[in-house]
Amino acid sequence: MRKVVGPGPLSVQKSLYQARTKPTHLHHRLYCRQSSKYPSISTECRSDGAVTTTTCGHSAIPGPSQHHNIQQCRPGPQLYTRELNILWAVHQIHHSDEDFNFATAVRLSVLQRVAHFGFYHPLALIGFPLPTVSVHIAFNYLFQFWVHTKYIGSLGPIGWVFMTPSFHRVHHGANKWCLDKNYGSVFVIWDRIFGTFEPEKDNEEIVYGLTKQPQTHNALWHEVYYFVEVYRKARSMTTWGDSLKALFYGPGWAPGLPRLGDPSTFIDVKAPRIKYNPRISQGMLLYIASHMTLTFLAQQLMVAKYMGSLGIMLSMLIFIFVSVGVLTAMFDGWVWAPLAEAVRCAAFVACYFSITQITAIPVVDTGLLVYFTTSCLFWTTKGVNDMIFRLSTKKMK
Repeated sequence: MRKVVGPGPLSVQKSLYQARTKPTHLHHRLYCRQSSKYPSISTECRSDGAVTTTTCGHSAIPGPSQHHNIQQCRPGPQLYTRELNILWAVHQIHHSDEDFNFATAVRLSVLQRVAHFGFYHPLALIGFPLPTVSVHIAFNYLFQFWVHTKYIGSLGPIGWVFMTPSFHRVHHGANKWCLDKNYGSVFVIWDRIFGTFEPEKDNEEIVYGLTKQPQTHNALWHEVYYFVEVYRKARSMTTWGDSLKALFYGPGWAPGLPRLGDPSTFIDVKAPRIKYNPRISQGMLLYIASHMTLTFLAQQLMVAKYMGSLGIMLSMLIFIFVSVGVLTAMFDGWVWAPLAEAVRCAAFVACYFSITQITAIPVVDTGLLVYFTTSCLFWTTKGVNDMIFRLSTKKMK
């Protein structure tokens, strides 16, 4: 952290930073610290990650915060995936669910294991047997699963030590009083000790999701878009040091601010907040559900039958990822979804004829061929018609 001795250099650097920084799409925290000693252009780091410039009588200056000192004492994946920007890019997928149920518990990034790498490995160096660690991790995830529900209230004395659904609901809230609270996954005593504990309030409804909720259901975009935002932020910096801080400091960090900043200026989200829920026909919903089911079965088939063949396994992995991306994009009404779906179904048909069999069950393979061929023809027709309509409309305008 640079030592700031006056308003001049800080104001210039912040102005350059603001001129090069585009508002980011989503962050979970807001951190700003202001001082009346240095009137200049102020930096507002909103909890949605956007950074705006306003003229006022205060200037953001660096300085330690109580929250910053507390969190430095609490290592672990539950903490660092929320307070390191590059790791928050992985974990924000779990928090972006606007509902709170058991499905939220398994809403995890494909990079989740990568983000947790290194936290359990030192246990082997100090003598913990591998089976002990493996069982611990399994029970840890199992415990975290059941706390993702809205149907279990206060559990009394159990909540003195253990994390409960009531406490974890606060952790997932976008309300101001919920942010950066109840980090624990199994034990809540750590939050009680380090000052991050917050009980659920009976008189205020919790809004689930992120403070700046992404308006999309595209699963692949959820996986990658925040990495793009992190890259843009790092690239906008004027020094290599600040670029590294954009990666490894908090999501709301900006030049001239402490690592996490001042949590007293969190944006306040209150209920009711309209959920992102685009209208979709029942027929479309059934179609997407059927193909998502087939995609899941393809993954099971790959594990059971084709793990020994690198070429087929990679082809199936690509097909699975593309399927998830295209099918979930159809929820958003993506303009290119029909043609993308036609190409996806055509790829399956081509793969069928190159492999000659998918499941080795003739009736099932024939049914899959007919279904994907029909789907390909339907979406090709619809995609071409939509394109012709858009072109004709553009010419009329």
